[in-house]
Amino acid sequence: MNINLEQDWLRFDNITSNTASYYGYNTNPAAGDSSNTWAIREIVGSGSLNVYWNNNIPLAYEVSWTNRSYYFATPSNITVTATANSYGGNTYNVTFNWTTSTGSSRYYATFQRDSAAIMNLNDAGSTNQYNPYQNTFVKTYINQNSATLLNCTPGHSYSVSVYAYNGFGVSSTATANIAL
Repeated sequence: MNINLEQDWLRFDNITSNTASYYGYNTNPAAGDSSNTWAIREIVGSGSLNVYWNNNIPLAYEVSWTNRSYYFATPSNITVTATANSYGGNTYNVTFNWTTSTGSSRYYATFQRDSAAIMNLNDAGSTNQYNPYQNTFVKTYINQNSATLLNCTPGHSYSVSVYAYNGFGVSSTATANIAL
């Protein structure tokens, strides 16, 4: 589907105090303003204009129209917690939850076991294989604020470091760990 950026927007907001205008695009014309299915373009200036997209990705349909101005400023900081639940036998599922950041739909998480990067991650029931030669493993979560490591064994410590990013900045990195 080809989109005409000047005509196919569904929402428009002109903030005259800072000469910013926001154009909202959505593949669902009936989408609510708070749904995370919007792509937002910000145009700033008069005469010479600067054009920005949420997350610096044109037509990334993953933000809410309600929070449109926050996607064009540094995201707020987050916190992370860790819990473990017995999975049966001698294994545990370790769940990491993080608070959402105003102004970000993308969260970057690095998982570790005993201070070594986890390269082969069983996450939320699916197996994701990663290159065992990479130095760090960072997984991107879009509009999600939790991850579960499956079948974790006792005698090890599991941790995650998470930060929010939106193209205009990065939140501080939050870390949580749990020893089994």
